[in-house]
Amino acid sequence: MFAGMPGKLPWVVTLMLWIPGSRGNAKLIVEQLQIALVLRLSGGRLLPIQLWSWNRVGGRELMAALVERYRTSLRSPADYTEAEARALAVLFALNRIIAVT
Repeated sequence: MFAGMPGKLPWVVTLMLWIPGSRGNAKLIVEQLQIALVLRLSGGRLLPIQLWSWNRVGGRELMAALVERYRTSLRSPADYTEAEARALAVLFALNRIIAVT
């Protein structure tokens, strides 16, 4: 399990960081990507989870329980392979299974 998404941002978020009216939204997206957890599934699949929002009932507790349970196998975003980083560098990668090709 990884703590955080890879450092490579989706191109749309990078563009938003340069547009003054969109910087606030872009910073919120970057924050969500940093606190996400990514589970490495079988078959070359990844499951990024970000349930920290106020509207995700029980999401914070679930994420805290996952971190506690897998604390010994928690990895840094620097440990992603290039293919995994590329697969996760899409805007809507959170809370859905991503195939690594």
